[in-house]
Amino acid sequence: MRLRRREINVFSMSALDLFASGMGAFILLTVMALPFFPNTGDSEERIEEVKRELASAQEERDAARNQASSLERVLEELQQGESIREALEAALTDAQAQLSDADQRLRELEEALAEATKPKPEPVVNDQRERELEREVAEAKKQRDEAESRARSLEQALAKARMPDLDVVICLDVTASMTAQIEGLKREIAVLARILDSLTPSTGIGVVAFGDRRWMEPMHVQPIVPTSRIRELQVFVNRLRPNMDPNAGRNRDGPEAVATAVERAVDLNWRPESERRYVIAVTDNAAYPSREAVAIQVARDFASAEGHHVSAVRANFTQVQSDRQAADRFLRQLAQAGRGQFIDAAGGESMIGSMLLAIIGT
Repeated sequence: MRLRRREINVFSMSALDLFASGMGAFILLTVMALPFFPNTGDSEERIEEVKRELASAQEERDAARNQASSLERVLEELQQGESIREALEAALTDAQAQLSDADQRLRELEEALAEATKPKPEPVVNDQRERELEREVAEAKKQRDEAESRARSLEQALAKARMPDLDVVICLDVTASMTAQIEGLKREIAVLARILDSLTPSTGIGVVAFGDRRWMEPMHVQPIVPTSRIRELQVFVNRLRPNMDPNAGRNRDGPEAVATAVERAVDLNWRPESERRYVIAVTDNAAYPSREAVAIQVARDFASAEGHHVSAVRANFTQVQSDRQAADRFLRQLAQAGRGQFIDAAGGESMIGSMLLAIIGT
């Protein structure tokens, strides 16, 4: 009987060991195979949410790449400008030294001539020496005048190479197709202000947001404020959004209220100390055909003053070919009339890059 119980106990232990071993093998296989089982726990809503997050991350990455590319391009322009300034400063220093030497040489020759022409007690006068001195004095005067003229020219060139106080008014199209540019300005307006502050004694920035003439309020205006009030400017920009008007849905044609925006911009509260003034129109469409000539004339009149420029940034390629051609033609003409820059940003140029190129290039 005792033997029987011992056999039962042994059998029970063997079965338990076998079960435990089998369970362990099952768990091991399950853990190993887990990555290969399909994930059926996430709902379709969660999958869509992940897709949206992924798309958003990709957009942010692309925007960062565009901004980096734009800033690299602007940095090259700035570095080139810095090299030009350094070369001009060196040339000016050299020209001033030459002018000083010419002045000294002229004074010495004039003294020598005066001494040579002074009445002598002896009746004999060396006429040949006098004539030589007169020729040398005339040549020294000529060299002095040339050195002075060169110094003045270099001073003027150096003054142009240095950025004086400036004001910028950004005319931004806020219709439906301009979402990327609106969001770009929101992200980059503060960075733009910091960069301009580093290049100039002072900077003022204003914004004219425009839409379609069918809108109840085609214009939204932020007057020019110094960059010390960047928060005020940021608040205004943050309120901008595509098609920000109840009548936006009635806008079926391509052209926008560009002419009205430029007219408003040139009449803004430009600061008296701003020696350079820039109007930069950012859009993917032309002005209305009946208003194109007005916009071009306004740009030409504004740019007739020294240091005043109107530039144009083509933001996108519109889907309608005729609208695309009209935008290209009009914006190039606008920039030419305004003695400004035409910036082709249809390939994804960032807002900050477009703004800086429009300013530095003039």
